Amino acid sequence: MGVFRAERDSLARLGALLRAANYRTVQLPILLELDTSGEAVLSDIGRFSLYHLGELSLIDDPAAVLFELFLLCGQVPERRWKLLAPELASLLTDLGLVRILPDGERRGTVAITEYRNGLFLSDRLFEHGPDGFTRDWPDGGCMPPHASSIELLRGFQRLDLPGQSFFDMGCGTGFLSQLADCGHPRVGADIGPRSVAYATANAVLNGVDARYVVGDCTTYTDTATYARIAFNAPDSATAFAFINTTLRGLLDSQGTAQVWFDTEITAADGSLNGLLRRVIHDPESWHLSPATDDSSPFTLSRDMVRERWLPPHSLLAVGRAERAAYLDALAERDVLEVQSVVLSMRAS
Repeated sequence: MGVFRAERDSLARLGALLRAANYRTVQLPILLELDTSGEAVLSDIGRFSLYHLGELSLIDDPAAVLFELFLLCGQVPERRWKLLAPELASLLTDLGLVRILPDGERRGTVAITEYRNGLFLSDRLFEHGPDGFTRDWPDGGCMPPHASSIELLRGFQRLDLPGQSFFDMGCGTGFLSQLADCGHPRVGADIGPRSVAYATANAVLNGVDARYVVGDCTTYTDTATYARIAFNAPDSATAFAFINTTLRGLLDSQGTAQVWFDTEITAADGSLNGLLRRVIHDPESWHLSPATDDSSPFTLSRDMVRERWLPPHSLLAVGRAERAAYLDALAERDVLEVQSVVLSMRAS
């Protein structure tokens, strides 16, 4: 937990040293000579770690060491640890971001995700050690930025509305509010105190003026309203609960909100528009503009559902048994398709 007690100067210096070491997600496929994108890496870190951590451990490069420790969640021996610049190695140790194991190897205590020159501390999804994958997720843990974070950020970029106030509901690491092209104030809320602490530290790490508070998406109130609101919802039920409770009170009369969720389209609803009209209270009072992404790892087309096929990059279920059970459940619920949605909303 040392990162939460870190002085602002130490966090700012850490950001500068990580960038100087070329710790950029787009650099990882280059080091491994893979024809893939940084977005693809962040969309499925577990699979990337499984297949490529061993290869990465053979590359004598400071960025490779950092990727091993903080992105692919592995361990590095002392010989590789010494590839890091002494100041960076010392600062990572002083901030408690690495732990020395009994055999002298180093292990990260947090994940550090880089995207478009932003750096985001979070809890680690897993550990990839000598005995394989383990998971020790803390209560109220803070997720790293992932595929849905990137999809929602792209949705905001398509709006092209810079220089306006921004509210980040369910802020997590602060990814959206710190990378979006927006003005002030930048405010975020999350139900988890750990996420608020991480987002606050990340704002310092990225040199962004933002404020984060603990708050629930269905009860949060604010004295201000905001021109732009983002919510990367954990599930569609939470997304619609936010829309039907607190969103209108937070949004400027001329403002725009964008909510990401993945959702099942059943035969009863027939289409995404049918679902939205059923679950959103008074839908005529909103201008609704849903955008879907057929390439998303959270999407299954009607053909895929009918043919019981999940693409290899799918994040809806992993492992043969889990995939089969998931497809069985879709059939039982009469699901036609699964869609990844960025829903843009303005008051009518």
